[in-house]
Amino acid sequence: MRDLNRLILILTTFLFLGLLLFVSDKNYFKLQNISISQVDESTRDWIFKDIKSKINLDTKAYIGKYVWEIDLKDLMETVEKDKRVNKVQIKRKFPNELEVKVLAHEPIALFYTKDGSILPIARDGDFMPQLKKGEFIDAPIMRDVVFYKDLSKRKKAIEIILTLKEENPLSSQKVSEILFDKKQGFSLILTPEAEIVRLGFDNFEKKIGMAKKVFSYMQSKGLKGRVIDVRFSKKVVVRLRNAP
Repeated sequence: MRDLNRLILILTTFLFLGLLLFVSDKNYFKLQNISISQVDESTRDWIFKDIKSKINLDTKAYIGKYVWEIDLKDLMETVEKDKRVNKVQIKRKFPNELEVKVLAHEPIALFYTKDGSILPIARDGDFMPQLKKGEFIDAPIMRDVVFYKDLSKRKKAIEIILTLKEENPLSSQKVSEILFDKKQGFSLILTPEAEIVRLGFDNFEKKIGMAKKVFSYMQSKGLKGRVIDVRFSKKVVVRLRNAP
């Protein structure tokens, strides 16, 4: 019984001190800082710095609110709007701080500009800050100017890469470059044999499935393709290497 009374006394004292502090300085419990860090250190520094800057900008409206008034779910949704963010962890740090930890996605592709700059492309198709000297990412590239000017085309290209996944015999790791032509649509150049896979304008999941079956068949027969055209709904056109 004495221990219970002692606990009640301690809790009452803390509540009283907290109330006294609140009355004397109401701003003390208002959010003053949102600390932003990584869940782990796997993300490249330049990627995390850019994400952190965006989070700081997007969360300015929360500064000055009482810590207990902030809807953590709403804050999490705000952070997750950046498609480069994979996971978010948020917790309150009383009396006046929030802690945000993020796990970032890696860039999905790269755009090579005519002046030699390299722009990483995020999952949502947006450009990230250009790579600095010495920075390297192993990802499919795009060079066609249409990808620079047209966000919808970049999103389609990203959709193709994500649809490929990491499964053989046609994985995203085998894609060297993505091309676009007004008449033929999207095409892939594969490594190391420089095969061309023509995909057209839509139904990428189905067409990629068709292309994988063709590659599996050719591998089983010891054949090597030069062009695999899966743009058509009822047929696949294959031009073998050394064929006319």
